[in-house]
Amino acid sequence: MAERRPLTAGATVGILGGGQLGRMLALAAAELGLATHVYSPDKDSPAFEVAKATSGVDIVEDKMKVREETTNGSLSGAVE
Repeated sequence: MAERRPLTAGATVGILGGGQLGRMLALAAAELGLATHVYSPDKDSPAFEVAKATSGVDIVEDKMKVREETTNGSLSGAVE
């Protein structure tokens, strides 16, 4: 099991789903100094407007792409 460490300012948090709840989470993360990467198949997702990075992927269909992005270092502090 990986060691758990608190996220530090500037870390990136991955959000699965870009609806209104994802938008509110991205805004709250920004207030804490965290960046966000939102994954959603809808190119007009509300969370895309406030996220630092976005990926227009179907989370279920493209879960291998999401896993690759979270394990290759593009998301700091990612937890599997």
